[in-house]
Order: sequence, then structure tokens, then C-alpha cells
Amino acid sequence: MVFAQSNDYSGASMVSPVIPKKYKRDIMEPVIVGRQTVFGTRSVVMPGVEVADGCFFGATSLVIKRKKDLIGLEEKFLRDIKNASPQ
Repeated sequence: MVFAQSNDYSGASMVSPVIPKKYKRDIMEPVIVGRQTVFGTRSVVMPGVEVADGCFFGATSLVIKRKKDLIGLEEKFLRDIKNASPQ
């Protein structure tokens, strides 16, 4: 799933689809996914994330911040793909 919009769950605004927009603080930001990027099954990408070319995220990853060129599981860097030799 890729979300380009999310609600503000900080407690500073109301959260519900029936609440008028003037009482809500929706977060609406583009999601940019680079070429040859792979997301495993049931991964979630939040608003404002920019993923560089060639990234790989394992199943059920939660991507909440910008990622550089890397391969590995979310929050666990495995190796830099620019300097990796084929195995």
C-alpha cells in the first residue's frame, strides 16, 4: 500500500472521515519511488517518502522516511548495492 495522505494522530486535531476539513490536519505529500525498487508483500509506504533507485524492502516493511540506495529489510541495512558484488 502506498499512502499519499494520512491523518494527524498527534492529538492536535480530530480524526474521522465525517469531521469537516477545517478541524482536521491531513498530511498530504507525494510518494516518489525510484526505478527497480521492490516492496515485499503487505509493505506500507507513508506520505512524503522518497525511495531511491534499486531499494528492496522485505515483507511487511513500514517505510516512513527517505531511503537511499540500499538493499535490506526496513530499519536493518544489509549492504550498499552500488559496491556489492554478485553472490
